[in-house]
Amino acid sequence: MLDLRISSDPSIFWDLADEWLELLKRQPDKTPFITPHWLGIAYDFFASDEELSLITLRDHSGVLQGVLPLVKRVRGECVVVEFPFAAGYGYYDFVITPKYRNEAIEEAFRLVRGASDFRAELGPFHAQSPTLWALQKAAQNLNLNFEKVEVGSFAYIDLPDSMDELIFSMRPHDRRKFTKLVKRAHRLANMQIKSVDRPELIDEGIDSLVRIMRLLGKEIEPGHEAFLREIARILSQYGWLSIRCLDADGWRVAVALLTRYGDTVHILVEDIDPNAADVQPGVVLLVNIIEDAISMGIKRIEILDRIEGLKVGYKEQKLVKAVLSN
Repeated sequence: MLDLRISSDPSIFWDLADEWLELLKRQPDKTPFITPHWLGIAYDFFASDEELSLITLRDHSGVLQGVLPLVKRVRGECVVVEFPFAAGYGYYDFVITPKYRNEAIEEAFRLVRGASDFRAELGPFHAQSPTLWALQKAAQNLNLNFEKVEVGSFAYIDLPDSMDELIFSMRPHDRRKFTKLVKRAHRLANMQIKSVDRPELIDEGIDSLVRIMRLLGKEIEPGHEAFLREIARILSQYGWLSIRCLDADGWRVAVALLTRYGDTVHILVEDIDPNAADVQPGVVLLVNIIEDAISMGIKRIEILDRIEGLKVGYKEQKLVKAVLSN
């Protein structure tokens, strides 16, 4: 039997941080979006007006085996449960030792459901997450309706051992076009790439990103710029985040916000100065990110923003939301 406990104190994100990270090391799939740092900061910025219901699960030895971070609010007579997340950044999941997943999820929702009308809107999950099956099974056992709703997708590249192998894996037409684009970009401008990963320099990279976003006419929602700055400073302290900047003839024309966790690099945001589109800075920046990832032994790049430049062996992963209701 698992010992389930529920906490509404936001300090639990930080109190549990060391155990939580140890638990994540034992997970087959891990991302920075389910670390206590990301979720704790997201809760502070976007959900602090809601009731936190963070459920922990421990085995008979007291070892942490699961964390289910939820927020709960009341709509009339209905209790609604969601993730405490920053909309538009990444995807989410529960952090549970696989052998306890089904039991933990069912018991957790039995705990938060209560006697009122109930609705859980959870996600986005990547469509292959085993949590979705566990949620469906829990819904059946708790006499709840279950629905999966597609809410988007992201692209990913499984990386070989060298850039040459990746290029060779392209179709001949795409390979020629890709090589031509990269050579043309370097011919048109003197390209320099800078990696910003020291916490004290992170604001410089965010300033460049925000400037380009505004040039593109992108609206930055209230709180999101402050969230990006805070999460970037915190994650960079652990080596989980960096900002890649590309300058052409001394002018900053492209910025990408990257996270690295486990053997995956995530491109959270990549924005290109619209005045520099003719020199294809997106292609040059992406090639640099891929080459750097391969040199570090990274196995996958996930592109959570739009794709710039030529498709180079991308695959697509759907994102879904799980809805449980009575």
